[in-house]
Amino acid sequence: MQSYPGSEVELADLADEDSAAHPNFLERIAARLALEGDYVTALRLRRRAVELDPETAHRHLALAQGLLEIPAQGVVHDWILGLAQGPTTPISEEVLQALRRSFELAPGNPYVLHEYGTALIATGEVGQALPLLEIAILKRPDQEWYLELAEIYRRPDIAKFEQAMIYYERVFEDDPKNMKAISGIINSGTRGSMDWPRIWRSVRRLETNKKRDTPYDIPVIQYQLDKLFWGADHPSQEHVALLIQALEAESHRDRRLHPAVLGLVITRLQFARHFAAGFALRTGVAQERLRTLRKKPIDSPTALRNLMKVYVYLDEAETAASLADVKFWPSKDRIESLQIQKLHADARLWVGDAAPYIKYSKEARTRTPLTADYRMEKLIRGNRVALVGPAETGDRLGHIIDEYDVVVRPRYQPEFIEENKHAQGSRTDITYYSGQDLTSLFEGISAAVERGEVKVVNARPFSYSAHAHRQLPWLRFYRQDFSLCFHGGSLGIQRMAYDLLQFEPEEICVFNSDLYTGSSMFTAGWRQGDAFGPYSHINDIVVSHDVKSEFKFMKALMATGIVTAQGRAAEVLAQSPDEYVHAIEEAGVLR
Repeated sequence: MQSYPGSEVELADLADEDSAAHPNFLERIAARLALEGDYVTALRLRRRAVELDPETAHRHLALAQGLLEIPAQGVVHDWILGLAQGPTTPISEEVLQALRRSFELAPGNPYVLHEYGTALIATGEVGQALPLLEIAILKRPDQEWYLELAEIYRRPDIAKFEQAMIYYERVFEDDPKNMKAISGIINSGTRGSMDWPRIWRSVRRLETNKKRDTPYDIPVIQYQLDKLFWGADHPSQEHVALLIQALEAESHRDRRLHPAVLGLVITRLQFARHFAAGFALRTGVAQERLRTLRKKPIDSPTALRNLMKVYVYLDEAETAASLADVKFWPSKDRIESLQIQKLHADARLWVGDAAPYIKYSKEARTRTPLTADYRMEKLIRGNRVALVGPAETGDRLGHIIDEYDVVVRPRYQPEFIEENKHAQGSRTDITYYSGQDLTSLFEGISAAVERGEVKVVNARPFSYSAHAHRQLPWLRFYRQDFSLCFHGGSLGIQRMAYDLLQFEPEEICVFNSDLYTGSSMFTAGWRQGDAFGPYSHINDIVVSHDVKSEFKFMKALMATGIVTAQGRAAEVLAQSPDEYVHAIEEAGVLR
């Protein structure tokens, strides 16, 4: 190679023509070309290396990796924009074939197991992938692989929280400064086993390992915090008041708990129905976050979003919207420009102005057309939409629901609707599914569409990679969520109303929702489980959402003049935020 006067590629081709090219030689040149960015030539050499040596596993593995290096444009998920055009690495059939062959030749190689399992996850083959990833990590314990597997287990469409917890704990044990691990422990533990002593054993180390003073050094605070998580009973009102008073006193001395620790305290209090106390602490968190962020340069849409989320949570959405005026953030990067537009539109929506959001969404559909978008728009535009929740509110408005042009509800369940049509109405035109429900109930909803009972099925953006390949004309992945939630994301009814609003309906009227102020979570027969507890899907209402902020968001949507409510939903939404918090504490449905 050093003495040949031409390029390495010319030498490789010449050697191949003379049947003198060894696969190792071709791979060596391919690897160097890939580092230089010449992925196409590198891929050609790797394909030839496989032809020359088809029975060696790492030839096929290198080919798969070479295929994944080829730059491509496709639909990606951005945390501000949602589904949008961007650089992607699609798992093609050739990639899967190469990895499958590599696995057949070397089923015990941890790198092969990891790469093949990761590719299968990306294509939605979770059941086949997880055992491969588990074996890979047994053979090669690796912190990065632990985190990857924990994140997979925690995904909404998988929701195996105990397995996620185990891997997060392994990472945290080796690296107590790993905040991704500690966040995972909190999220998986509170959504899963709710083993408070176990969660606290890890999280309290954020305080015990501090080199500077911490409120946890104060005996009364240490006692109250340990009792909160290690005590057998729910905390009393007196216990909570003493704890908050002591934390506030230390805050005035500029001594605060680590944000992750305080976040866990808030979650624990709200699981014990001390919602007002939890929201008071979260407001303090937002105020401190604002002070911190105002000291740092805002040099990216992500940093701007973090600041805007705080302003929105502190009821200063007008300020947030003014910060995201596009003239202040000129950028040659197309994605960044769109992110600023989306942030501005969402902030304006919070103050009741839907025009920027509708305009942005219309342009987004033009930029990145998605399957069933047109069908959805045709159903919604200019029509009256009934958005029907599953709560038992005492309302019997089924006849009014059926008078609407379009009826939208979560999780289509024909037997349930038939049994409750006096309250639920009898039709379903559009339905929305979570990631886990879409996977487990796919055959049933597909059959319902074939029978003409449902016209459009909506899935969350993160489900796109697992199901988009189906290319079904009725399966739509709604592209975007509200981007300025301070804690977690939007709740179901709000998320659906936000999505429907972009299509300019005449009205979106909410039925059968009491926003958790009733005596039961759901109407009997809609879904099993309606209380907090280990592995309950209800846990997400506290862990992944802020119900007070979501109440304000629904009132903001109503301020647009398009979203309305009837029955119990209208009564609840006429309350003030503080009245609403008192109502959910008194009702006990969140228990």
